[in-house]
Amino acid sequence: MTSYELPREWSTWISSHELFQSGDLKVEAVRNMLVFPLADIRAAAPRPEGLDRLLMEAFHAFCVKAERLRFAGSFYAWFDEMSGTLRCSACSAGCAAELPFACQLDIVDAPHEVTRGAASSKYIRGIPAAELKRVDTGSDVAIETELRLAVFVRPLIRAA
Repeated sequence: MTSYELPREWSTWISSHELFQSGDLKVEAVRNMLVFPLADIRAAAPRPEGLDRLLMEAFHAFCVKAERLRFAGSFYAWFDEMSGTLRCSACSAGCAAELPFACQLDIVDAPHEVTRGAASSKYIRGIPAAELKRVDTGSDVAIETELRLAVFVRPLIRAA
């Protein structure tokens, strides 16, 4: 497998994935999520162009399935640096501000902004445990984070 090729099973995951609709954004987000481990790309680092095509393939497949279910909402994708995975999902959020994330989002309208970051990340295989720091979650002090996440967002397109 070269760096141009993505694992064949990723397209199978997309085509066989069924959308779940409940009206609960968090439940939909989890149930509709697809996770693509970049460590599955065995050759050189993944190329953003191939990952762009993968996300657009997922977006189009989600749109077809949304039409069948009369599911209105948003498709979105991001790179999870902690696990070294490219992820996408859909939920009934009417706009990007409603997406179920607990961090600040940098909304982008093209997948390249997400895939370029994923392909160039030193954490394609996830963040090593040695680099993680223990946080006291029992403290009453709020944990402030400066995490900003680039998220590719598109409304699920339905035929009129």
